[in-house]
Formats: sequence, C-alpha cells, structure tokens
Amino acid sequence: MVEKKPKKNKFKALSNCNLAVKMGKEMGMKLVNIGAAELQGKNKKLVLGFLWQIIRLYTLKQLGKMDEKALLKWANSQVEDEDLHIKSFAKKSIRNCQFLFALLSIINNKAINPKLISDGNRVQFSRVIF
Repeated sequence: MVEKKPKKNKFKALSNCNLAVKMGKEMGMKLVNIGAAELQGKNKKLVLGFLWQIIRLYTLKQLGKMDEKALLKWANSQVEDEDLHIKSFAKKSIRNCQFLFALLSIINNKAINPKLISDGNRVQFSRVIF
C-alpha cells in the first residue's frame, strides 16, 4: 500500500514562495513580473525565469569578482568572428545559438558536432552538443 503525503497547506506554500521572491530580490535577482502567486501557480515561463536567475547568481559568484559585463567582454574576446559577438546575454542576442556554439567549440573543440549546425535561426541546441 502506497502512503500518500498530506497535501501542503496553500497558505504555507504561498508564504514559502513569498520568502523565495523576497530573498531573491535581496540577493540582487532581476525578478520582473515574478511573484509568489506565479511560482505557486506553476507558471512555467516565470518559474524557469526564476531558476535562470538563481543559476546566473551562482555562476557569477563562482567566477569571483567578475560581473556580467566582464563575463560578456571575456566571452566576446574568445570568439574571433566579430559578426557573432553579442551585446548582452539576453534571449534575443543568443536566440540562434551561433555565438554559444562558437564559444563552446573554443573551450572544448569536441563539444559541438558541426554537422548538426545550420545557418538558420532554428537550431536545437540539445542536438548539437555531444
């Protein structure tokens, strides 16, 4: 017989989500249109945005004193093709993944399967990485 876990209290769950948003803002996360109700309501786009901000903060912390501007400058300096250089890590700048493919191939030349890269805007990132 499988035991069912008791359902969490909705108010307690909302309180936890409020705490997560509050702490995120205190840590410097850019939370646009992301609140406790969206997290509790499992709004996929906003929950992923929240998680991306956590990953972003963790990565910048691991890099030490390097901020996002310094990281962008370093990444552009690694990619020789200036046509691929980006102005930010915003989704629109890296939508077709060409910059990321170039950067990954410099870091590890076996990380990218060049046969699967197209010059179009629709590239499945997961299919190209070995």
